[in-house]
Amino acid sequence: LGGTGIAAVNNTADFTGFNPATIRGDGNLLRRGADDGTCGGKMMGCHNLAVHSSDVATNTYGTWGREFTCLTCHQPHGTPNIFLIKQTIATPNSGDMPVDFRILTGGVPGTHDFSMGDATDGSNDSICEVCHTKPTHFNNVDASTPDPNHNNDANCTSCHPHEQGFKLLGGESSGGTDCATCHASLFTPMNSDTSQYHHYLDSTTATYPVVADSSTLTATDANKRCLMCHVDHNIFRPDLNGNSTGRSNNLRETIKSTVTTSSNFTNSDYSSSHADGGICLSCHTNSMTKNTTQQKSDGSTSTTAINKTLFDDVNAAHNYNATSDFSGSAFNANCSKCHSDTLPKSYQGGSGNAFGLHVSVLNWFNAPLGLSSPTSGDDPLEEVLCQACHAGGASGSGPDYYNATTMSQAAINIADMFSKTYIHPIGGTKGVHKLDERATAAPGWNPSSGRHVECTDCHNPHGATDALHTTGSNIIGGALLGSWGVKPTSWGAGGTQHTSFTKVDFTDTSGGTPDQLQAYLCFKCHSYFAYQNSPPNMTLPDATPLPQPDVVTAFNPNNKAHHAVAGPGNHPTTGSGGVSGNTFAQTLVAPWTPGSTVSCSDCHMSDTSGDPEGTHGSANRYMLRGNETGVGSSVVLCYNCHKRDVYGDDGYSPPSQGLSRVNHPFNGNHTDPGKAPLTTGIWCMNCHGGIEPGGMHGTNAGAGPTGDDSLGEQFLNGSNMEGITRPTTTGITGECYTIGSTNSINNCSRGHGGQGFTANYDMP
Repeated sequence: LGGTGIAAVNNTADFTGFNPATIRGDGNLLRRGADDGTCGGKMMGCHNLAVHSSDVATNTYGTWGREFTCLTCHQPHGTPNIFLIKQTIATPNSGDMPVDFRILTGGVPGTHDFSMGDATDGSNDSICEVCHTKPTHFNNVDASTPDPNHNNDANCTSCHPHEQGFKLLGGESSGGTDCATCHASLFTPMNSDTSQYHHYLDSTTATYPVVADSSTLTATDANKRCLMCHVDHNIFRPDLNGNSTGRSNNLRETIKSTVTTSSNFTNSDYSSSHADGGICLSCHTNSMTKNTTQQKSDGSTSTTAINKTLFDDVNAAHNYNATSDFSGSAFNANCSKCHSDTLPKSYQGGSGNAFGLHVSVLNWFNAPLGLSSPTSGDDPLEEVLCQACHAGGASGSGPDYYNATTMSQAAINIADMFSKTYIHPIGGTKGVHKLDERATAAPGWNPSSGRHVECTDCHNPHGATDALHTTGSNIIGGALLGSWGVKPTSWGAGGTQHTSFTKVDFTDTSGGTPDQLQAYLCFKCHSYFAYQNSPPNMTLPDATPLPQPDVVTAFNPNNKAHHAVAGPGNHPTTGSGGVSGNTFAQTLVAPWTPGSTVSCSDCHMSDTSGDPEGTHGSANRYMLRGNETGVGSSVVLCYNCHKRDVYGDDGYSPPSQGLSRVNHPFNGNHTDPGKAPLTTGIWCMNCHGGIEPGGMHGTNAGAGPTGDDSLGEQFLNGSNMEGITRPTTTGITGECYTIGSTNSINNCSRGHGGQGFTANYDMP
């Protein structure tokens, strides 16, 4: 067929004015010759359609397709495929490829849907993908990741019309075009997908929202559109804007300012020098209400507020960039090195890294570090994310996962601590921790049933630094900056159970800000605030279950005795008749002094010297620290603060025993470790703190059935102790009484009453 009135702009012919007498055949059944002119070409055939080749489509991948004709893909008869598509196509790079193309769109991805292109069904026999080996979209080379988010199972000719040789309609946007024209496949899930996590988008209108205060944004705010975070093509394209140094400059610096051709666009998601901290923090310095109905919900209702001042600290652990190659220009990922979606990336990856924050199967946009094909079964990553770096990074030898920064040996070894016998069980639960716990926690928030602990219950990665806490102080170290805890609203009388608490935020390690005590972090999980009157059990070596102690009750500064985590201790700091008039000071290991305070991690830490600090794990029961002095029993951690040369231990006669109020070991006895359930081999606990779990934290114990004085004073609440009468003056004899029979914690079979001992110096 032929004639000027026949050629059409689609796959139909217009026979108006057709004169068959003007058309001659070649003697065969077809009216025209058996070449490409039979089908198409101006003034030559029925279909005025350009052939798919580099001459008309794109030469991005060089010269290709000049040998193609209509019959490369089509055949006139005998095919079950629609549009007369062949069942087998001889492709230039992949050989003969089968094609199954029976419906245009609307199949069932994952089972094979016979569409133009489908990158999710695991096969490569859709019409558009059988030839492609280089383009990102619908690629038949399985080793190169296809992009299933690019208009999957759609009519490709909507944007790549056949009459233009499948060239992209109109080419790339030059700005001002509704983003859904090309990016509908991103907008659709970001608007309403409840099976995945995503930033919510209300529209794709190509206008810039300006929001002075992100706390005013609602869950379905109309300002939530693509250009809330990105800049348009006319800004980031160097061929359209000479102020852009590369296509990676596609982010706004802040949502608070307008975008111009010379300002408010960048290739970084974070900026220390910018007052707003970059595009991410220009929203996330405030806590915002989450959209819980148009995306997958984890049960939390608000986002976390991020403190830029803490993140900018000179020692901040996570304020550094990883980079990716974005269409030949560098993108700096600071926030998105840890928070990145699970979508394939179309224009990144040349350097091995690729980042984005659109749609993810993982909560909190946790970057799937090391996961090649993350699924909802991996959600949430929790400690898996942290250990991608804190177990040695990708190489296992020290740099972070991206090989972008050097990590200390202690930071590298954190994951190893959780392989010890007694740990904070960060792997014990999954999906229980909530993003908004700081905002919603109230007494009973972490009960004995459903109890959880995760890395982020103690550490805030947006605030943590690599600085350690100061020995001799109860103030937090830098690793806890940005986290939160609780304190009693007011301290009651000794022995009081506290039920009213105030939340505190950790923002300062100098001691100049109130309420920066490490113990307050521990209080939020190990007290009434966590489990009210139903504490979880601890299991002793003999399988005896005992309720965990309420540490707030134990550490009350108004108790008769307490280790000084919440305030200075009650022990007298001076005395008369002793050495230099300051006897108690001379019983302590430097830098400890009578006025020192302590932190929980001074006693609860790894059993091995040189391991990372912190309450991660230990080989010792109750996660107790080891003896790091190099002398004496390895389990007697008391020697880290209290001199062995004063107090001695099994088989050792201390040369300086006169520096203590009473010579130790007392009458040469009580140097055996006692019963394991509570004493764990620490002989000191026969007389001090061993009567109950947590008895060494603090006690308000009164007088026993014998003796005149309170057992609580000087921690004489030991596993063998029953009563005490104290001397107050040098040379005066006091008396102690032990339990008369053995039990689950007392191993003394020589119960006695009124055993005398003499004071070395006066009590003030």
